[in-house]
Amino acid sequence: MVTAFCAALRAQGLVVASGVFGASMAVELINDGPVTIWLDTDDQARPRRGSAFTNPT
Repeated sequence: MVTAFCAALRAQGLVVASGVFGASMAVELINDGPVTIWLDTDDQARPRRGSAFTNPT
């Protein structure tokens, strides 16, 4: 379905990029705003001191 959607957009003359699900990606970021939210999935296992959220495991 996604492939057909991309093909339909390309048929309209739009530039469409696609990739492979789960592939490694290199992302470059320039922070240009008042807030930066850092999400680190490797950090989920570490307990937090003084946090309202606890790890149930």
